[in-house]
Amino acid sequence: MRSAAFFFGVPVAIALLLLIGCGSGGSGAQAPAAAPAANQIAGAAQYIWFAAPSPDTNFPRYFRKTFTVNSVPAQSTLYVVGPYNFDVYVNGALVNHVLLGGPRLLHDRPVTVANVSSNLHQGLNAVAISASAGEAIAASLMSAGQGVEAPALLVSEGSWKASTTAAAGWEQTAFDDSSWNTAQALGGLEADWHRFQGNYDVRMYQWPGYQGLAAQLNHAQLDPVQVSALSQQSAILDFGKEISGRLKITSSASIPVTVHVNLGESLQEATPDLSFLSTVDIFVPPLATVPGPMTAYRYAQIAVDAPQSLSAVHVTSDVVFRDVPRKGTFQSSDATINTIWETSVYTAQLGLQATFWDAPKRDRNPFSGDMFVSARTTQAAFGSLPIVRDTLTELLRRVTASVNDFTSTDINNIPGYNAYWVLDLADEYQFSGDITYLRGTRDNLVQVLGVMASEVNGANLFDPALTPGATIFADWTLVQFGAKTVPDAVKITTFSYYNAFVAGARLLRALGEDALAGSYEQKAGAIRAAALSAYLDTTTGTFGTIMQTNAMAVFAGIADQNATSRIYDQVLSKPPQLPVSPYFNYFVLSAMAQAGHRVEALALMRQYWGGMVNLGATSFFEVYDPSCASATQYHSCLVALVNSFADQGSNRLFVSLAHAWSSGPAAWLHQQVLGINPLNPGFSSVMIRPDIAGLQWAKGTESTPNGTISVDIQPGGTAVVLDVPAAVDAWVSMPTPSGSANVSVNGSTIVGTLTENGARTMIHLPQGGHFVLQSM
Repeated sequence: MRSAAFFFGVPVAIALLLLIGCGSGGSGAQAPAAAPAANQIAGAAQYIWFAAPSPDTNFPRYFRKTFTVNSVPAQSTLYVVGPYNFDVYVNGALVNHVLLGGPRLLHDRPVTVANVSSNLHQGLNAVAISASAGEAIAASLMSAGQGVEAPALLVSEGSWKASTTAAAGWEQTAFDDSSWNTAQALGGLEADWHRFQGNYDVRMYQWPGYQGLAAQLNHAQLDPVQVSALSQQSAILDFGKEISGRLKITSSASIPVTVHVNLGESLQEATPDLSFLSTVDIFVPPLATVPGPMTAYRYAQIAVDAPQSLSAVHVTSDVVFRDVPRKGTFQSSDATINTIWETSVYTAQLGLQATFWDAPKRDRNPFSGDMFVSARTTQAAFGSLPIVRDTLTELLRRVTASVNDFTSTDINNIPGYNAYWVLDLADEYQFSGDITYLRGTRDNLVQVLGVMASEVNGANLFDPALTPGATIFADWTLVQFGAKTVPDAVKITTFSYYNAFVAGARLLRALGEDALAGSYEQKAGAIRAAALSAYLDTTTGTFGTIMQTNAMAVFAGIADQNATSRIYDQVLSKPPQLPVSPYFNYFVLSAMAQAGHRVEALALMRQYWGGMVNLGATSFFEVYDPSCASATQYHSCLVALVNSFADQGSNRLFVSLAHAWSSGPAAWLHQQVLGINPLNPGFSSVMIRPDIAGLQWAKGTESTPNGTISVDIQPGGTAVVLDVPAAVDAWVSMPTPSGSANVSVNGSTIVGTLTENGARTMIHLPQGGHFVLQSM
C-alpha cells in the first residue's frame, strides 16, 4: 500500500477510516437483520413483453403508453431496463439509444437513465420504446432527479400497447395505437428470482429503491478493515474477507457525486483494467445513500472526479447472505486443516443465494456438478437445507444461455451434469430419507435417466455425437466443445453415467419400481463392462495417465480393488499431468481414501487448499494451480490457466475466488476422518469409520434427521468417544493395531469382525447412546 497523503491536516487514510462506514458502530459485521420487504417504488414497475423473444434487431417489438401530466414536475427521470437493443422516445424525442447486441457479462441487462424534464408537458404525453434481442423490458418515470426515490408518473405494466410492427410516426404522442394489442405483464422487478441469477440485474443498482435478491436474504454491515489512500480523489478499501453483497455509499455533499468503483475479489482485480464488472459509476444524490451492484468482492477501489475529494463520501458494505445455523463442527490437532474446514464451509455458504449457485460473482447460477460437492459440505455443516431441493427443481429448467422448460437438452448444457443431477437427488434422499419428496420428483428422475440413455451409443459408451451442441466438461483442463475433442472428458462422462444409472436404479427400487430399476442396473453393468474394455490399459491397470480420469474411475466404481491399488501407485500418488481444479480434487481425495491412503489425501489437502489459505484466501478459488502461488499476480495466473484450456475471450479477472464447488474438504473430513456416512436413507443406520489419518486427534459433529452424531477420536486414534442418537443403528469400524477383533465398549469387551484385510474391526451398536470405544 502507498503511504498516506495529507489534506485538511489529516492523513487521508486516517480521515477515510473515520468517514468510511460512518454510523456503523464498529469494524465488524453486525448481527443480521431480517430480510426487508420488497420496495414498493421499485416493485411498481413490471417487466413486459409481446410475442416471442426477439433474437436480434431484425425482430423488434414496439411498446407505447400515453399518460396525462397535470403539473410538470421540476425534475423527471426515466429508467429503462431491457433487451440488448432499444430506443426510447418521450413525446417523439429520442432520449435513449442502446445497441449492444448481446451481454457484456453473463446474462446482464442494460439499464439506462435519462433526464426527461424538458421533454414532458402538461396534458397528454407518450413514452414509446422499440426493443430487440431479448424477452423483457421495464420502465419507470419518476418525478425526481436521478437516483432519488419518488412517486412514479408512469411504470411499465400490462396496459401498455404493443406490436411487432409499427407505422411511421408510431413514437409520436398523437399516434393512434388503438389497433395494437396489450403487452404481457411478466411480474414486478423483484417478483421473479430467476432475474437475480447470472448478472441479469447487476446494473439495477441505478434504479432507485431496487433491492432484488437483497430483499429476500439477510444483511450485516461490514466496515473496511484497512483503507489505503491513493490521492485525495481515490482510495482502496479492504473489507478483510470475501463477501457477497453491495457497497453502500453515503454522501454528505450538497451536490451530486459520482463515485467510480472497481470491485475485486483480489487486490489486483480492484483496478479499472482488470475488474470483472469493469468500472461501475455510482451516482449519489446530495445527502443520500446509494447501493452498488450485488456481487462478490473483498476489495474496492473508489474514486471521485476533481475537484471533489473523498472527504464527503462514506462507504461501507451491506453483506447480503443466507443466514443458516451452523449444526456441524470439526476440530483437529492441525490448525491448517481446521482453517481449511472453516473456509470450505464459508465458501459453500456463499453459494446459498436465490438457489445454490456456483459463485456469487460468476456465474451466479446453479450447476448440478458443482452442487454435488457443495451440497455435501452444507449437509455436513448445516444439515438438510430446502435450497438443495429448490435447486434440483430449478436445474430442470436447463439453466444455460436462456431459461427453458425441461427438454432433451442437457442440464447446464453439459451431459455429465445430467448424471450429477441424479447423484444430487440420491444424496438428498440418502441424507433426508424423505420418501414423499422422492415420490414427488419421480417423473423428473425418469426423464433425466431417459435423456442419459439416449446419449449412450450401441457400444454402451457415452457418445458426444448423440448430444450435438453440448459442452463435454469434466474439469477446466478437460473441456470439449465445438470441433475440439478431449477423449478424457468423454471417458469421465461415461464413468459418471455409470455411477448415476446405479444411483438412479437404487432410487427407483426405493419407489417400488423394480422392473425399471432392473433395466437401469443392466444398463449400468453394460456401461461398466464397455468402459473397462475400451478405456482400461491392461498393461498398467490404469485408465491412462490423466489424474482426473483415474480418480473418477475409482470414485464412480468402474475400477475394482486391484485397479484402484494400481491407479494409486501409478497416478494418484504422482504429480498431476494437467492442473486439477479444487472441484475435481474432491474426487481425487475421495479416490485416495478408497485406495486406503487417507494420510496422503490429508497431506494433499494441506498442500493444495492450504496453498490458497497461504495466499490470504478467505474462500476457496474456482481454479488453483500451486505454480500460481509464486506468480507476481496469482489472479492473472489463474485466468491465464483457464484461458489456456478453454479461452473465455477475456483477460479480465473473471476467475471466481469464491466458488462453492471448491468446498469439498469439509465434506471429505466428515466422511473420511470422522467417518460418518449413512448406510440407509435418513441415517436410520450409519457407518462410522473414524480415521485419525496422521493427525494427533480429531473430533466433530454432524446433524442428521434423527439427531446429532458426535465423534471424538482420541490421541493415537485407537480410542474413540461416540454419541449416537437413539433412533440410529450404528456400525463402527475401529482400527486393529494388534490384529485383535476385540473392542472395549464402555468397559465391556465386544468381539467384532475383522475387515479391510485385518486392519479394522467392525462392531454393531444397535441402539444409540454414549460410547467409549477402545481397540484392544
